[in-house]
Amino acid sequence: MNGFNDWSSIDPDFKHDAVEERVKQIKDLIDDKYPTALQNIDKAKSSQIKAQNNNRPVTETVISTGSKVWIRVMGLKEKLHPKYRGPFTVLGQTKNGNFIVEDIFKQKLSDTFPLQRLKLDKSPSTNGGKDEAIFEVEKIINHRLNKNKKYEFLVKWKNYSLKHHSWEPMDSFLGKRN
Repeated sequence: MNGFNDWSSIDPDFKHDAVEERVKQIKDLIDDKYPTALQNIDKAKSSQIKAQNNNRPVTETVISTGSKVWIRVMGLKEKLHPKYRGPFTVLGQTKNGNFIVEDIFKQKLSDTFPLQRLKLDKSPSTNGGKDEAIFEVEKIINHRLNKNKKYEFLVKWKNYSLKHHSWEPMDSFLGKRN
């Protein structure tokens, strides 16, 4: 009627033997099969982690508040463009684990960045003890439109020779125009 077997008519000794037999089966499963199953699960986990780490760079670097970091530029089209921008100062972390950063002018960037896009700044201090590597523009020599219809400027850097002239996108400049 309700899907349960009626055990009231079965001999009580038989019920006791059946329960004991089932207890032995469960004990065998726990003692013998369970550790093997755990080992197999651990093997599968480690192989899955290894496969995922090969597909995506994983870093175990700990980045604390106040650290100087560089941010990887996404979608580079030309090989001579820098792969990282910065340095930036870490202000904190969001609840999702992304990092909040500010530029050298103490302006907070509107975007947050995952750990995979950040690289700790390990360069020696420059600019009188500051960690920022900033170069001063002496003169803008020329400009052009790149393939993406964005302006680039040929820059003569202050205190550098002609061989250091470079084409820079507009967003590379930090200061005000004169």
